[in-house]
Amino acid sequence: PEPEPEPEPEPKKIHSKLSGKPDGDSAQNENSNDEKSRKSSENPAKAIISHLNSVCGTSFSTSSTATRRLISARLKENHGLDDFISVINKKAAQWLNNPQMAKFLRPQTLFGTKFESYLNEPEEHARSPDSLNKKLKLLEEM
Repeated sequence: PEPEPEPEPEPKKIHSKLSGKPDGDSAQNENSNDEKSRKSSENPAKAIISHLNSVCGTSFSTSSTATRRLISARLKENHGLDDFISVINKKAAQWLNNPQMAKFLRPQTLFGTKFESYLNEPEEHARSPDSLNKKLKLLEEM
């Protein structure tokens, strides 16, 4: 009787230094990761762009690759939806009624490299004389 041949050992999967996942699965993992990150940044992007369009009377699209990339970059820096809303509101209060500056109320400007400095600016309404006058009138009417 002939001895049965030994089964071939399964090839070892080599782990990639970059992903920490086996190389054989890396293309599939990269595609699913890209899709997951695109989907996870889509929902905040919709809310953010919707708020921008509502406040500024614009019609920016959430399908823009550049816009999604900017929003995704800020989200990766651990900025949340409230941070985007705050930047939009602050800059709209400062720029919306200024024809020279209103054109900069766009994702490219608001969510770009100066995002954090915009976020850390003091609230405009707190020091605005118009805002203070409105508050005083409301108090007088009470």
